[in-house]
Amino acid sequence: MRFKLSGHGFDKRSDEPIVVADVIQAPFDRQRDHLVIGQRVIRSYELSSKYKNFDILCYTSGAGVYEYRASVVRENFDETLNKIYFDSVQVYRHFPLWDVL
Repeated sequence: MRFKLSGHGFDKRSDEPIVVADVIQAPFDRQRDHLVIGQRVIRSYELSSKYKNFDILCYTSGAGVYEYRASVVRENFDETLNKIYFDSVQVYRHFPLWDVL
């Protein structure tokens, strides 16, 4: 799956975590626990003014309920200086070709 986002005002020399993107198998029926099946930490130096793709590899049977989350790491984000723009989340139905290559 793929998150697409951009950011402004971040230090390109810093490796501070800014966004945590998760793929979570959500509770279904009587199940009470969330299960993180994929995660990616997006760091300050990775963000730019142009939209960029951030891939998360996770494999599942496809059955069930899933949540796609992006959380900002508050202690590394200054609302007066930084901006984050989220464009889309793309879920791939088939095994991605780039994993084979």
